[in-house]
Amino acid sequence: MKNILSFLATILMLGFIASPLSATLHCSPNVAFAGLFSLLTIAGIVGFFINPTTSGIHTNSLLQQVWINQLMEKLYENSGHLLRSLDMSAFVNYNTINLGDAGVDPEVLVNNNTYPIDTVERTDSTLTITLDRYRTKNTIVRDAEAVQLAYNKLESVIRGHRSKIAETVLAKATHAWAPAADGAYTPVFGTGGNDRADGSNRKALAVKDIAKARRLFDKLKVPQTGRVLVLCPEHQEDLINADAQLFKAFANQRTGEILQLFGFDVYVSTLTATYNSTTGAKVNYGATAASTDSPSSLFYHENEVMRADGDTEMFSRLRDPEQDGDIVGFSKRFIGIPIRNKYIGSIYSTAVGE
Repeated sequence: MKNILSFLATILMLGFIASPLSATLHCSPNVAFAGLFSLLTIAGIVGFFINPTTSGIHTNSLLQQVWINQLMEKLYENSGHLLRSLDMSAFVNYNTINLGDAGVDPEVLVNNNTYPIDTVERTDSTLTITLDRYRTKNTIVRDAEAVQLAYNKLESVIRGHRSKIAETVLAKATHAWAPAADGAYTPVFGTGGNDRADGSNRKALAVKDIAKARRLFDKLKVPQTGRVLVLCPEHQEDLINADAQLFKAFANQRTGEILQLFGFDVYVSTLTATYNSTTGAKVNYGATAASTDSPSSLFYHENEVMRADGDTEMFSRLRDPEQDGDIVGFSKRFIGIPIRNKYIGSIYSTAVGE
């Protein structure tokens, strides 16, 4: 309201000034008014950039837009298999997704001769998914206002926040896509190779284990196109050591190139889920390390897992008198989960003797 009244007062003042000014300049009052308005507008814009606070808008809003754009620009640049999923960002509303959870499918009658045919009502339920919130710890930046003018300095500050958010997002999604335990539509099994002989007391991943994963997916009639295999580094090493052709394939692999193995598009990640080598159960995300922990490789169909992007926010406190600098931090909304808990599987390293 205060800004509106100030604007009206300014217009009224211009009206009073325009009349005597038009006589001096030998022009119409309308032309004089337009000229004054234009000069004030230009002065306001220039004043905004020289001292943004004079217009009532703090530099913080400009900084936030610049820094957020820079953070998002390369956030998923090296995300690998994360993008091999259904992007459901378009369905996000206020950082939640509302989906309809379909009820029981109808029974199919073959050569039916009994009438009337039964009628069954399908009851659907609403499924609400809330996106996870990833928040970085704050960083102290000296003179953040100057940073936005120097790309290299801005990039160096942003890099730490971006890399940690991207890593955490990928780790949590990869963990969520891995099944909790072996099931009818979620095969989980241990490696069947020889002792790795590296002191880990674990069996190596064998080529036959990948062939088994393919057979299990074939049995479930999983579509051939869109199958993804995410190897943990330990399992990648096992395959390289066991097969000369695979050694050559991995050795000659170019950056960004995807290998094909038994119908799977192969990726490598250090962020795959951990399993209990004795029980075959998935270890909770972020759980304390235990002696029974075992690395795993993930395989899935890309249409059975999803990802969704939400809001990105920047938090800042400029000109902090105690820190003698500017404090910035970021928040990112994201989620990656299985869609139906079907056609996802894991191969974990079996303990020797099991």
